[in-house]
Amino acid sequence: MVDLGNALLTVVKTGKVVFGLKETFSEVERGRVKMVVLASNCPQEKFDKLIQKSNMSNTPVYIYPGSGFDLGVDCAKPFSVLSIAIRETGDSEILKLVED
Repeated sequence: MVDLGNALLTVVKTGKVVFGLKETFSEVERGRVKMVVLASNCPQEKFDKLIQKSNMSNTPVYIYPGSGFDLGVDCAKPFSVLSIAIRETGDSEILKLVED
């Protein structure tokens, strides 16, 4: 079992990630993303649009169980984070969260 908080912190420190909805949309459209993490309080319209784009590009999406503030804290950021596009996982095992 993967520890979510540890996996997020590790991917932020050792991998390549992009924060924010606008940037995540852009990265998913370009096909540069291995995984998307969405906060549970992401606005429904943006949530639906990002899920649709991710499905079209076969990009796995993990719905973070907390708020954007909580996601920011887990990523060691002093701000709210509604979405993360993970380009490279680094030393993290975060992809195991979306494996079947």
